[in-house]
Amino acid sequence: GFETATLSAIDLTGLNPMAPEGKGSFTGLLTVHGVAKTVTGAVDVRRAGGGIRVKASFELDLSDYGIAKPRYLGVGVANTVHVEVAFDVSR
Repeated sequence: GFETATLSAIDLTGLNPMAPEGKGSFTGLLTVHGVAKTVTGAVDVRRAGGGIRVKASFELDLSDYGIAKPRYLGVGVANTVHVEVAFDVSR
């Protein structure tokens, strides 16, 4: 039931909306595990072929989304996860 994460309502800062290219930051609404929270992070937008390549990164606190702190064989891991995504945009 929770195999999808969705980032919506994205607002870019530090980039020209008419010709976005370069480094900036973003704010968006991330929905994970049925919970929606605002996230902020860095974004790098570059031209690639006939479109645009977007790379973004942000920190995610698992407990904010009702996800138990991961443990494996009695060893715990950090509750905060660094998320990096990359995707291409074309018209």
